[in-house]
Amino acid sequence: MKKKIITLFAVLGMTSLTFAQGFTFHGGVRNSLYSFERKDTHTRMYQTLHFSAASDRQRMSLKGSMRMLSDLGSGDAENRFRAYSLFLQFRDVLNKGSEIRLGRQFLHPGTVLGSLDGAFIKLPVADFGVHAYAGNETDYLSRLDESNPSGRLVLGGMIDYKGLKATRLEGLFLHKTQDDQTLWQIVGLNAFNRSVNHLTVNLQAHYDTQNERLHRLYAFARHKTSDRLRIFAGYKAQYPQIYADSYFTIFQIEKVTQLKLGASYEILPGYNLSGQIQQLAFENDSASRLLFDITSGNGSLGFIYESGYAGDQVGVMFDYGIDIINSLMLSMYVDYSKYRAVEIYEYDNQLANALRLSYSPGKRWSVDVEYQWLQNRFKEQDSRFLNHLSYRW
Repeated sequence: MKKKIITLFAVLGMTSLTFAQGFTFHGGVRNSLYSFERKDTHTRMYQTLHFSAASDRQRMSLKGSMRMLSDLGSGDAENRFRAYSLFLQFRDVLNKGSEIRLGRQFLHPGTVLGSLDGAFIKLPVADFGVHAYAGNETDYLSRLDESNPSGRLVLGGMIDYKGLKATRLEGLFLHKTQDDQTLWQIVGLNAFNRSVNHLTVNLQAHYDTQNERLHRLYAFARHKTSDRLRIFAGYKAQYPQIYADSYFTIFQIEKVTQLKLGASYEILPGYNLSGQIQQLAFENDSASRLLFDITSGNGSLGFIYESGYAGDQVGVMFDYGIDIINSLMLSMYVDYSKYRAVEIYEYDNQLANALRLSYSPGKRWSVDVEYQWLQNRFKEQDSRFLNHLSYRW
């Protein structure tokens, strides 16, 4: 454990050297303690670091996000050091506005991609932007010194066009393979338009040529009807944005179609009343959801009526925060629900509560203390404790 702590602060030391050599250095460190019960009591310590060391004109920078986890309640002292992202970034190298990234990075090139060990390039040409990337898909828990045994290679690109008034168009291509077998080969088109006053429209259509199926179809429109009223409508039909044997195995491969319609109205300055109806359809099941909530600058109170293949249930969500004194805030969260319409969870009829105190003695320091208690069909009382200590520079 001491070795991991030394490693974490060694990174801080090395980055301080870059500052001395004409680089600016920004970031933050957080130390967290989380105590909970399973068969026995566990106390886990999380130490996270995110930073950016950049040259004076931001033409070259090193960016990273890392985490160290220790289970203090385990006799084996399970220690895990992870690098979520760590890459070099170069700007304006090829021409003004160009960008090159090398290393572990998160990408969203017009479609969901995730973490990649490889290279990314962006090159603006007139009203066009050309994006290209290639590398090995990474498990977000793997260490930098671990080779990826899955052989999941990813390559693709995107071209965006901004030459039309208040319009952005994107054409994309994504190719994924595993052990020399093609998993996905997606071509798609995205469109974003605000040319009509007070109307925003977003369209996405992606097709998987390898599996010969529609991968994603999405349409969303929002209209500002008056200074107080906004209405919106949306449609989404897609397969999960991961594949069957992905690292993210909590999902099930099942196509879902969602249709929603809603509105938001400012009843008083700073207070909004929102309502929404959703209809979800699966291959063999369907469900409906009716949502109402009132929000303010301090929090929100909402109700959900769910009906469908898992039965009927009324749920409630509540969150509220208030300043006790200067820099000290008290917040509370409550969530009661029987099930989620997308997936039936094991924790049905669950009541989740959280009470938090947050203190910020200055711009750089912050302290959070949170107590959580839950009730479900497995436990009448499930208590947890969370503490954060953060420093930013």
